[in-house]
Amino acid sequence: MSLSVRIVDANHRPDLYAEIEHDEELIAEAFVEEGEMRVAFVGADGSPAWTAAADEIEHALALARQQLVKFGLLD
Repeated sequence: MSLSVRIVDANHRPDLYAEIEHDEELIAEAFVEEGEMRVAFVGADGSPAWTAAADEIEHALALARQQLVKFGLLD
């Protein structure tokens, strides 16, 4: 698995943003909106499928990790 990030400029975003790719396929875009970092997960067709604040995603991942540890699936 190879994740990469690059800063780009495109018409669908008002400012520069970060494209996140997995094995050279676009999976998400990180951008700033009203002073907050947001992440848009991108569907197979390249269109945003779901958008959330980055801190909400980080919180959800932390909760997921806690549950995986709780059930002995992760050290």
